[in-house]
Amino acid sequence: MMHINVLCERDMNGKPHGCSNIRLLRPLNHESLEKLVHVNSDIKLSEKTADVVIVERWWKPSLTESDARSLIQEIRARNSTFIYTLDDNLLDLGDAEASMPPPENINRIVRYFLREADGVIVSTPALKMRLSRLANNIIVIPNALDETLWLKMNAVEKLYSNFESSELGKITVGYMGTKTHSSDFDMLIEPLRRLLARHPNRIRLQVIGVSSEQERFSKIFGNKIEFFDPGYSDHYEKFVPWFRKTVKWDIGLAPLTEHPFNLYKSDIKLLDYGIAGIPGIFSSIGPYSESVLHKETGILTDNHPDSWFEAMNMLVENEPMRKRIAENVKDYVLSKRILKVCAVDWYSTIKLIHDNRLSSSTNQVV
Repeated sequence: MMHINVLCERDMNGKPHGCSNIRLLRPLNHESLEKLVHVNSDIKLSEKTADVVIVERWWKPSLTESDARSLIQEIRARNSTFIYTLDDNLLDLGDAEASMPPPENINRIVRYFLREADGVIVSTPALKMRLSRLANNIIVIPNALDETLWLKMNAVEKLYSNFESSELGKITVGYMGTKTHSSDFDMLIEPLRRLLARHPNRIRLQVIGVSSEQERFSKIFGNKIEFFDPGYSDHYEKFVPWFRKTVKWDIGLAPLTEHPFNLYKSDIKLLDYGIAGIPGIFSSIGPYSESVLHKETGILTDNHPDSWFEAMNMLVENEPMRKRIAENVKDYVLSKRILKVCAVDWYSTIKLIHDNRLSSSTNQVV
């Protein structure tokens, strides 16, 4: 059995971020790997030496260059394999909004981890290409959802068919994003106004997140918009059941501004909407331009007000298309992007990196 020490990114209260759960904790603790790996996750290295140490992003809020160097020295002293993992392009943060302020000298810290790593795991081919000049052994493992969390049911609950749950004649258009994504939602203001004018009394808007902008958006859309705060933004295991039971959207929106940081993001909204049977409209840039099949598993649109309006209006007026896309994207996620299928990729990749390091060390000794 392989022993893995995970140093995932955490908030100021020490709780793992949602992306840490999706990218590391749930894959490595998935039931399909229980006889293959033993995982320890903490804010610091475990007392027991691990075969592999995985460090995520910038690991902890107060990280300094000195901390990073001390960590690598300790990993080397223990003769553990060091794997670095990223799901965002932290080299080009620029003016991109972050969920929490990055450490000082984040660029140098990331470059240092990339140089020192025995292997690097990223979420998209585009991110691999961006980092390819800084690290040699980069492997892509796309995001996947944990079906044991998303599809867990009891006698009362079910992962509903969205179309059976909608109020007759009403179309619910939804958006989900953290407070750092208000600029993405801004591009929808004009096309949503036009959509509401085209279909008065038929469209209702629901928004999860962007709480800092609630007052501004309420002034724009009045009683046509509802805001939801699950209260579990820092607790992924509680957020998912809330999302399953609460969100009953006919259309999900996933705008993404053309910022260098966004071009390397993953297609996580495609997975979230897809597993819930929600047909989505996605900005045709970065992750979605690669993974969404236009008019099959979603709608791709240019980031222009006219394009967004036309895409939304098309789905509002075409229920058969909504149903077909919902079925297709749900089938796609359940067949290709859940941990029952994909968790083994994490094990095989980590084992490959670990075995290669051991082999290299043996050859150097000889």
